[in-house]
Amino acid sequence: MFFSIIIPFRDTIKNLNNCLYSIKNQNFYNYEVYVIDDGSGIDLKRYFLKKYKKTKLIVNKFNRGVSYSRNKGIIKSKGKYIVFIDSDDLLSENFLSNAYQKLKHNNCDFLYIDSKNFKTNKVNFNFIDQQNKNDFFLKKITNFERFKIHSWNYIIKSNIVKKNLFLNNLKFYEDQVFISNILLKKYKSICLKNTYIIRNNENPNSLGRSVGADVINTSIFCLKYFESLKCKSKIDKNFIKSRINFYLKEILKNLFYLNDTQTKEIKLKLFKILNQKKYKLHLEKKFNMIKNYKQRILNDNSKYAVIYCFGQLGRIVFNFIRRKYKKLYIIDNNPSFNKRIIQNQIIYCHKDFIKRIKIKQKFTLYVCHENLKMQSNIIQKFNSKENNLDSMKFNFF
Repeated sequence: MFFSIIIPFRDTIKNLNNCLYSIKNQNFYNYEVYVIDDGSGIDLKRYFLKKYKKTKLIVNKFNRGVSYSRNKGIIKSKGKYIVFIDSDDLLSENFLSNAYQKLKHNNCDFLYIDSKNFKTNKVNFNFIDQQNKNDFFLKKITNFERFKIHSWNYIIKSNIVKKNLFLNNLKFYEDQVFISNILLKKYKSICLKNTYIIRNNENPNSLGRSVGADVINTSIFCLKYFESLKCKSKIDKNFIKSRINFYLKEILKNLFYLNDTQTKEIKLKLFKILNQKKYKLHLEKKFNMIKNYKQRILNDNSKYAVIYCFGQLGRIVFNFIRRKYKKLYIIDNNPSFNKRIIQNQIIYCHKDFIKRIKIKQKFTLYVCHENLKMQSNIIQKFNSKENNLDSMKFNFF
């Protein structure tokens, strides 16, 4: 067996059917599929056993999470290489045969593959320097801070995966820790272009887009984990530092969900984990900054507000302010979000908003784009059209 394809399931029959069909429709047949039903309560045997003969079903009696489910599939698997895919995603045409040819002709431990957005067809490049010929994958990453780590971007040797299983107790960021552990061990790698995992999860209501106290607690666990790793090389240290900074930002953003007492407790926890003087000074400034953001919002006397960008930060701000204003609008130019409704709010693209919505009274614009340059561009774009606004941007980064 060459490939074992691992699919955790707690979704819809339609999505899983599309996913399995994209695998069955490949022009390569030396593979097995494990669908791990994570307590969905659906009789998948009835739907799929006869239709997809290469598919094996594992059922969790109750919801155990993605990490636990993937590990069950990994342990059972017999393939030389592991392919990860979510049940709402697809394999691109000739995915398996292209991957097989690349792996067959190159002596490597894992293969890197780009992902593509199902609706926009946009490729989600992971900032890898194509000119770098080193085997060590971390050297190929041009920007640690913007580098996204997802298990579906990798096809990995089974014996490596079985030594580096997912951490069962993680609710979020399980891919971050799993892939980081593999990258830091300096396995040989290669990139495969023009072959994609086709991602179909750009839904603002997606469970993968979690916010709040659970995210803070998981981020603290991960931060602690990365802080405990001992590395000698400068590249490894920089990579670990980038992961620590990532979790710090996640914690800071989600402090909007906590009261003052809870925030103090989190600050003390972080001081214990990151006891270096430079981190303490940095954190003190950041916690004061969050306090100021909250106070500015509470003191705002506008009756209308607009949230621009509905990524994680936008959803956090939305939950903090949604009962404060007489009318609240959301703008996001991601085509997958356009005209979606979340908690009775329509998500507009910028052009539609300008065309349809005329706010005659003073309003507050909350700019939740996580790129600082884009924040300024968005404010400038609004100021050229509207003079009756106050704006607020957020700099956690």
